[in-house]
Amino acid sequence: MNVCDLLVDENVRHGRAAKAALICGDESITYGQLQELTARFAGGLARLDVVPEQRVLVLLPDGPEFVVAYLGAMRLGAVAVPLNTLLKPQDYDYLLNDSRATAVVVDASLLPQLPLDASPWLKHVIVAGKPASDAAARREPAHVAAAQGEPSRVVGAEPAGRGIASAPQAHDWETVLATGDPTYPPLMLSSDDAGFWLYSSGTTGFPKATVHLHQDVLFCMCYGRGVLEVDETVRTFASSKLFFAYALGCSLHIPLLAGGTTILCSDRATPEGIAAIAQRHKPTLFFSVPTFYAASLHAGVSGEAYASVRFCVSAGEALPPPIYDGWLQRTGKEIVEHIGSTEHIYAFISNRPGEVRPGSSGKPVPGIEARIVDEDLRDVATGEAGELLIKSGSTCVAYWNKRRQTKATFLGEWLRTGDVFSQDSDGYFWYQGRGNDMLKVSGIWVSPIEVEQTLMEHAAVRDAAVVGAPDHDGLIKPKAFVVRSDSVSEDDLKAFVKDRLAPYKYPRWIEFVEELPRTATGKVQRYQLRG
Repeated sequence: MNVCDLLVDENVRHGRAAKAALICGDESITYGQLQELTARFAGGLARLDVVPEQRVLVLLPDGPEFVVAYLGAMRLGAVAVPLNTLLKPQDYDYLLNDSRATAVVVDASLLPQLPLDASPWLKHVIVAGKPASDAAARREPAHVAAAQGEPSRVVGAEPAGRGIASAPQAHDWETVLATGDPTYPPLMLSSDDAGFWLYSSGTTGFPKATVHLHQDVLFCMCYGRGVLEVDETVRTFASSKLFFAYALGCSLHIPLLAGGTTILCSDRATPEGIAAIAQRHKPTLFFSVPTFYAASLHAGVSGEAYASVRFCVSAGEALPPPIYDGWLQRTGKEIVEHIGSTEHIYAFISNRPGEVRPGSSGKPVPGIEARIVDEDLRDVATGEAGELLIKSGSTCVAYWNKRRQTKATFLGEWLRTGDVFSQDSDGYFWYQGRGNDMLKVSGIWVSPIEVEQTLMEHAAVRDAAVVGAPDHDGLIKPKAFVVRSDSVSEDDLKAFVKDRLAPYKYPRWIEFVEELPRTATGKVQRYQLRG
């Protein structure tokens, strides 16, 4: 089997070659065109001597290029690794070295963020799109290949003491496609072959690569058919980006497995922009996160924009009932909340259309087994809180190069989610929080330790602790408690963190205190700070 064959070639074999697979702005890509593009990209990678099992990083905005790179790499038998486009150079330094990627496909506007001298394994940088003017001002972008296809060395990527034999070569996206074989066949692999990795945040700020197999994608249809009831008429649209497991499963794997159409947005998601796309392209399912639904309500977006939608879906963080009620009143569409994880790639607990209980995560998805256990891994009684364990066919096989965390998280066939739940007498699961101090902010995990360490880099900060606090919509955001050693303002510290970390990680509130509450052994008592 091969993921690209399942999602693309299978649809062509079923007579859908002329049907739109992707819509992005004014561009529409049919299944037939997607088959040729993924074949060309796979062939282009092969001409660069990329071979099966080597990692290919995908650092692109949502759009046809992302889908072609992601699926085309797997068509070759390589391992596709989508990356968060919101990170900083030090984050990409870590990811380049941890993945040992041979090639990276990057949008020209993001190229200045890549430390191209970071990895001794990186051989090829494939550049798509045009550099943004502000990016060009920050750093001279790489010189890409001439129209004839001759590669060039990447400027600024000369050996930097890490054993790099030579600087990686830069290639133009269009040239790679033009030189690839349009009939390049998908490499048929074992269902147990690694197909793609997705990076999940770690408790110390270091991301973990979840290793997913080609067969894992098939299990997305447990949710796709069992809850969403999709068929080939489905048109999906998500405000979340494809580098998130949530959108990758719901807005790419599921619609293409069903033979439907996915609508993509390459720009930053704003309430007005997403509503305009929904009104124009008329999705039948809309996927987003509570933060976005709340922002849309505050922006006064008209419910008419979502008239074509059967129902909406929410994940990434707990959905407060007031947001559910406000959206239902505004649009007439219910929000079907679920919870999933990067380790699992799609939902494992979900409400059902017409059976939503606001505030609840729902019931187990068909094909999923779920348990709530205590510290000794014994099942708890109905109504009691404990850690959620799940068993399914799509759980990743391991965290790459993280043996201890793998052994602690994967207990045979069971995945320890780290989420604390209780279950009522009707079988609905109710989220109680995390079993550790990780925060879910706008659907993305944030490590308080990472934010604390960044604050501590400021000369005026003597001590710092970060916890989650609800905003006016009941959504969790980082709040920092800071002990100052010198005068500094709240705004200055916020700007300091924003300059060094991804923007969603900065503390929304900063409270200055004389000292932090600590245990006798020196550990911060976060529960006192949470109030």
